[in-house]
Amino acid sequence: AIEMIAEPYILIAMYRVWERSKVILEMFGLFSRAVILCGLFMLSKWWANEEQNSPEEIVLLGYAYSQLASSILVVLAWILYYVVLISKDNKIDDEKKSDGFASYHDLLPTLFSWKAMANVWKDTHLTYGLPQFFVQSLIKYALTEGDKFVMIALQMDDETKGVFALVSGLGSLVARYMFAPIEKQSLYEFGKLQSETRGDDHSSSSNAHEDTSILVFLLSLMLRVVSGLSLICLTFGPNYSFMFFDIIYGPKWSMHSCAPAVLSLYCLYLLLMSVNGITEAYVSSLVPSAIYNIWLILVTAIYWLCVMYGLQWYGANGLIGAQCVNMSLRIV
Repeated sequence: AIEMIAEPYILIAMYRVWERSKVILEMFGLFSRAVILCGLFMLSKWWANEEQNSPEEIVLLGYAYSQLASSILVVLAWILYYVVLISKDNKIDDEKKSDGFASYHDLLPTLFSWKAMANVWKDTHLTYGLPQFFVQSLIKYALTEGDKFVMIALQMDDETKGVFALVSGLGSLVARYMFAPIEKQSLYEFGKLQSETRGDDHSSSSNAHEDTSILVFLLSLMLRVVSGLSLICLTFGPNYSFMFFDIIYGPKWSMHSCAPAVLSLYCLYLLLMSVNGITEAYVSSLVPSAIYNIWLILVTAIYWLCVMYGLQWYGANGLIGAQCVNMSLRIV
């Protein structure tokens, strides 16, 4: 909840394409979280020995406190960043001032106003788009979390659940810290370019062709970037998955489970997922939401069928295979 306070500041930075500042502040958040977590873990060991408490409980409390402290630091860092920008009024042009925070008062949250809310609902584009985005978010939730509901419904064994949870947790680290920022920025850039193209009523055919060329070039560039990163994982992941589990988790997971094979298949899923993130961002800026939602509903039905079949016959490997089918359909 505290991190959500920083979202308006992040959105303004994305709109103004202040990527350098955004990356620095995000790295500051990760670094501060790691430092606080290490410090609290060291203190928790000493505290557990002194107070004779359960070390597991103290470690969990230390993790929670580190998340809380780092979230507060991130919000304060964003506020300080905009305070510095506002203080340099003579170096900020009018265009930048009109896009966000022009005074210190704008940094603070305002009270709820029914009049302002009524003006928002008068916007036909907003009222038309909100239900479609709500439906789309529900469908994507079914696509991303549906496999867990199917596992519960089919009462899968604990080994399959454990292997899938471990592999998906490891793979999500790559997706969260490597591909998610690229996908988020691509979604914003595609939408911004497309809205500028549609909003310019007086643009000539040559300008429209140039804007389309920019979109296509950006799409191909982003696809090459994420494909190159994913191919590194796909090249080395299957060959070193057994060694990774043997070193990190021991023979129990490397020799007596299917975790290395599942992780190898997950590397292919990472490639498909990274490509899907870029293509989906591009399609979302071009295709109407209603048509896109209908296609996602069809993909969801096929995906759930693949999950049920794959889990029953192939276990965790079948579940990752169903996710690969899901991403392939969404790319198409």
